[in-house]
Amino acid sequence: ALKQIPEGKISPLIAEIAKKFDDVVEAAKPCIKYAETAIIEEITDSSMSTTSKVDENILEGKMEELTWFVEEKSNMESLDEQSKQVLDIVLTCIQKHENYKDAIGTGKTLIILKCLSECSDVLQETILESKSKSLSTEEKIEDSNLKAVLIEMLEPLQALHSQLNSVQEQILSGVEE
Repeated sequence: ALKQIPEGKISPLIAEIAKKFDDVVEAAKPCIKYAETAIIEEITDSSMSTTSKVDENILEGKMEELTWFVEEKSNMESLDEQSKQVLDIVLTCIQKHENYKDAIGTGKTLIILKCLSECSDVLQETILESKSKSLSTEEKIEDSNLKAVLIEMLEPLQALHSQLNSVQEQILSGVEE
């Protein structure tokens, strides 16, 4: 989806951050495949887990890579004001969910997915808000294309978010019974 973003519409740094978010989402897909089953197994028998430790480690590594990248870039002196603002907002969002490091099993995956969902929303809003402030009429038309691309990028995250909410409701209803 990043290939469809018109040149000059977002800074290369912000595009790179969006790409890193995509990488983490891709790493999360194997972990979510059996999330519902894994959660039920973890609740009923803590010694069993459908989630692959390898997939879980890959996901955690990608998340740490994203965090490190955003931290490193936000400390750069040569950043323009918009990029600095976006990086600070995204970093704050990521840090809000750092408790994934203490979680195990499917809980870790769910926390990371929630982080990705919230931080992607923040990233999208920030980019669109800052762009709309400084665009001419012609640029606003082109910006609608950017918005469509960003929405397309977020669709998998929103689908994951819906699935997670559904799994959570099923688990909570199962626990109450």
